[in-house]
Amino acid sequence: MKKLFLLIVLFVFIGGSSAWAQTKVITGTVTSSIEGEGAIPGVSVSVAGTTIGAITAVDGKFTLPNVPQSATTL
Repeated sequence: MKKLFLLIVLFVFIGGSSAWAQTKVITGTVTSSIEGEGAIPGVSVSVAGTTIGAITAVDGKFTLPNVPQSATTL
């Protein structure tokens, strides 16, 4: 009985820890380095090493939801 209880506690701990995984939302605007050009629509932005990505809107803005905390490069 004691082994069963410990096994259940172990599964709850392992399952619960994945539910608490930290993510973040990244937002931004893609702009041109050329003076007066402004925002650039239709640019593909993605998180390096993942399948998380977005396309910039008409105003050059994008939002990337559920980005892992460990992600450092777009």
